[in-house]
Amino acid sequence: MVMQGRDGHRDRIRNAYLNGEYDDAEDTKILELFLSLVVPRKDVKYTVYALFERFEDLEGIFGADMEELVAVNGVGENVAVAIKMFDELMNKKAPPVEYNLNNYEDRIEYAKRNATIEYRYCVFAIGHDGEPVDCVGFDEYNDDAMKRTMELLTLQSCTGFFIAKFRENEFLPDDIDMIADFKLMSIELNVPLFDYVTVGFGTSQSLWNSKYFRILVV
Repeated sequence: MVMQGRDGHRDRIRNAYLNGEYDDAEDTKILELFLSLVVPRKDVKYTVYALFERFEDLEGIFGADMEELVAVNGVGENVAVAIKMFDELMNKKAPPVEYNLNNYEDRIEYAKRNATIEYRYCVFAIGHDGEPVDCVGFDEYNDDAMKRTMELLTLQSCTGFFIAKFRENEFLPDDIDMIADFKLMSIELNVPLFDYVTVGFGTSQSLWNSKYFRILVV
């Protein structure tokens, strides 16, 4: 049986969202989907247009007061409450995590936080108080990666650095060779290499907890 009417429209826009078809969708369509989940069995399209006509954009809509929202034609108390609750939930962000990257446990956690980075390797510069300063990423260890790392480490605010490898948990022979080269660079620049961290699928480790830890202190 083919679904007809507004119920069918709701399913179509919901399925379009689930299929990734809303990545570049207009703001009106995004708000229509949101309100269709809040208000069952009612055409919300004209309510969406009324909201945009009154507040111009999503920022204006979700930043409006309750009194302003309910004054819009088609916006009842339930819609206004849903909009305000969504805005408040978005503003209840967790406080920023403070990392002391002088500590190897924090270096592991910071690397895990950045595990979605698109590169295979990343060099993280560390500031005076152990805070992250900046980073460079690369997929292959080569002269360009060394050059970009050297440019990063010449930052005046950089007092050390560590390297992370993503999507692999093992320390491989090639890794040790690379670490040795970066260690020589750190000595030349007088910027300590603090660690080499691997972030695998479900497991992560620091070079300090491996049999190769001596390379960091030589």
